[in-house]
Amino acid sequence: MRAIILCAGQGKRLRPLTNSIPKCLVELAGKTILEHQVEVLKSCGFDENEISIVGGFNCQKLERFNIKVFTNKDYMETNMVHSLMTASEWFTDDILIAYGDIIFNQSTLETFLESKGKNKILVDLQWKKLWDKRMSNPLDDAETLKFDDKKNICEIGKRAKNYSEIMAQYTGLLFFSKDLAMELLSEFKGMDPKRIYDDNSFSNLYMTSFISYLIDRNWTFKAITTNRGWVELDTIEDFKLYQEIISMGGFSKIFE
Repeated sequence: MRAIILCAGQGKRLRPLTNSIPKCLVELAGKTILEHQVEVLKSCGFDENEISIVGGFNCQKLERFNIKVFTNKDYMETNMVHSLMTASEWFTDDILIAYGDIIFNQSTLETFLESKGKNKILVDLQWKKLWDKRMSNPLDDAETLKFDDKKNICEIGKRAKNYSEIMAQYTGLLFFSKDLAMELLSEFKGMDPKRIYDDNSFSNLYMTSFISYLIDRNWTFKAITTNRGWVELDTIEDFKLYQEIISMGGFSKIFE
């Protein structure tokens, strides 16, 4: 199995912390987001040769890590899907994909990796507990996510009008088995640029929009549920919130 961490973005909402460094190099509790991620990946059995980064903004600052770096040269005009396709040469194995602005604990990753499903996505049932701390109105940011009785995802990534449309929240962790990972690039290349599921252009395609497209193409994605165990570090307000939680109760408290 291989892990691909998508770290190409500038992280504008984390300025001034990201004025000169990629978002994944913001420090929390004495370590960068990337270091937290790599540490947990290694604790779950990955070695350095099985972990890669897709960089973009100030990509050269990622070279100090002894990890394979792919470069999305078009990071200013593109999004997560294009960054992922930059690492397509790694699609010859099972692949774990993680966003560069999330931190997850070991037990959460272990549960996800040990769960069944050729394609699977980690979703948080208790997401609102975190969103209520992060913002005054969670519906301004949260997206739809629905799955059936077999936990097959049937909707993801749309703008939510009410909480009934959100059975859980996407965490930024997903997995493709080897046989299906090898089809990802061809599916992407064959995608109709007009067939998108958000207000962005095809070049700026969101991952959830690509997943929605694949679901319409009869791909199955299992929702692997968790109750917290991860955080997203997206804004300067997030950073200040987590710093406060850590100062009061320690690093593990941010996952509760």
